[in-house]
Amino acid sequence: MTFQSLFFTNFYQFMQYLEFKINCKEDFREILIAELAEVGFDSFLETDTGLDAYIEEKSFQRESFQEVVNRYQSSADLEVVEGVMEKVNWNEEWEKHYDPIAVGEEVYVRASFHTAKAEFKHEILINPKMSFGTGHHATTFLMLSHQLTIDHQGKRVIDIGAGTGILAIMAHKLSRWVWEQFVKLHLKALSILFWPISIKMYF
Repeated sequence: MTFQSLFFTNFYQFMQYLEFKINCKEDFREILIAELAEVGFDSFLETDTGLDAYIEEKSFQRESFQEVVNRYQSSADLEVVEGVMEKVNWNEEWEKHYDPIAVGEEVYVRASFHTAKAEFKHEILINPKMSFGTGHHATTFLMLSHQLTIDHQGKRVIDIGAGTGILAIMAHKLSRWVWEQFVKLHLKALSILFWPISIKMYF
């Protein structure tokens, strides 16, 4: 995963970001990150020669930034190169690197832009964008594998922290319910804040 994909989700494709490549003495790297965060910078990447700092264009205040630079110019041996981040559609970038997965010879998880494979007994079609639960992570993959060993008939299933919901979809497929029964269910995504659970925390 690149630095850009780590820090900028699809929400940021509509924003213009400025990039500042800063060379400095190693001892001043964390100090500069703290100082720049105070004046609106929200993302940083430590480099061999200093750091890269990023800020949304509309939040950038030249005077505040220059005050930080002036304060450490001499003591930290600062060198600054300014630039503009290229706008990227991260959903398109995701699609370029998103591969379908096969769980054994029974389950095939793919996106809409992948070709279907009729030889698999169960196919799950999802377009997760940047959601968790694509099946690539070991936890999800192992759960899909484990579900194939369990009798789901007549069982009730709750998928907590569902992400894309592929484990719940797999449970439905293995329960042998007809589709008409499935669509009558009321499916809701609930915030944990509204769960009828009392949680006590001890410190």
